[in-house]
Amino acid sequence: MIPSRASFASELTKLGEDDQRKPGLLRRLLPAALGLAAGAGAYKYLRKIHISDNPALAQIQRAAKGRLTHIEELAQGEKAPGKIKQLAQRFSRGADEVISEPYKTWAPKSEMSPEQLKRIKTRRVDGAMLPFGGTHQSATFKSDFNLNTNPKLSEKMEDKLREAAVLRGTTGGAPRSERLSAHVKPGRATEQSLDALQAKLLKKYPEGYVVKPVNDAASGGVPTHADRFASILKGKGPNENHKEWMKRMMKSPEEFMVQAYIPISKTRRAVASLPRSGAEGRRIAIGAEVPDEWRIHTANGVVIPGSGRHRWAYSTDLSPSNRKEIAAAEQFMQRSLDEMPNHVRRIPMAADVVRGTDGKLRIMELNSGGQSGLLAPGVGSLDKQTAWNHYKSITGRHSHGEAGMKGLVAGAAAALAGNKAIGERDSKS
Repeated sequence: MIPSRASFASELTKLGEDDQRKPGLLRRLLPAALGLAAGAGAYKYLRKIHISDNPALAQIQRAAKGRLTHIEELAQGEKAPGKIKQLAQRFSRGADEVISEPYKTWAPKSEMSPEQLKRIKTRRVDGAMLPFGGTHQSATFKSDFNLNTNPKLSEKMEDKLREAAVLRGTTGGAPRSERLSAHVKPGRATEQSLDALQAKLLKKYPEGYVVKPVNDAASGGVPTHADRFASILKGKGPNENHKEWMKRMMKSPEEFMVQAYIPISKTRRAVASLPRSGAEGRRIAIGAEVPDEWRIHTANGVVIPGSGRHRWAYSTDLSPSNRKEIAAAEQFMQRSLDEMPNHVRRIPMAADVVRGTDGKLRIMELNSGGQSGLLAPGVGSLDKQTAWNHYKSITGRHSHGEAGMKGLVAGAAAALAGNKAIGERDSKS
């Protein structure tokens, strides 16, 4: 059947309308182009160096020239990370490079004297560097700015009695501390000798005490008045992993110290199962009460902005109440830094600030050298903001990882907005 002229014209009109409803190639590509441009623009802007108004941070940023390198030591038998893991490390830490020294390379140097270290071959690192090891790392690698400004002093400050002497001159002060040898002579660790020691300590410290090594980078999970040392010696109780401590403590009491106990308030609960400090194999259960303790990072005498985190419940740090508490801990830490001798406050720290049951803030430990797991989060860690904020303060710009993430968000938002605008325009026409 031959169609009539009228029906033929009607079919042509419908085809024309269908063709108008189909967006052209340019119109289909426009939202994607907008997204790419916005994402690239955001990334480029965030990667620009913006020098801080803070003179101490500005000094680092000018020397860093937008670059930060982490230097770490591999354990004995640990393999160096491959290229994919290296990229993942850079993303999670915010570092431009992570240098992993093999055990056989760094271990011999850790035994060298200062004079021997002066003669070793050095390696150049551009920008700023954060060494996670001892003085031998700072002797091996040379950079435009070593964040561990005084490696020798950082190691000396691992002496907790020296640290206590510094803290006594600050706002929060320091709990009473002394060598354990003031209360016991060297001897064997037995049930009787340990019970006698605790009886002496309780008379001197009726409010409670803790016992820990004098020279130690960190001393979490230490035995206290609440433990029976004789039970620990038998491998019993929550601090059973310190069985060898009891033997060493009695044999060489001058290597240990006793410190007045600080009762810490507990207003937060663990939101993830975390390793318990100082207790191998034991973890904090989800929902368990955790101490009001914050990890605050410093460099060149100033607190790193935005790097503060609750020590045990950092996954909730985005809540307004937590951010307010962190800000208070950071301000307290800055006041304390300002009261320290200049040569001490300039070394990097990963200080533990606690709130006592009396509501007052105190510094539990300085952790001199800035060695903190929060600056080197695991590749799969969800909490990268501390490391990214640290990078931002040191270099004056966002890391590749953070700039890339924010660029993707900006690009997606621009693409959606462009697609919506085109759709509204087409509906009107």
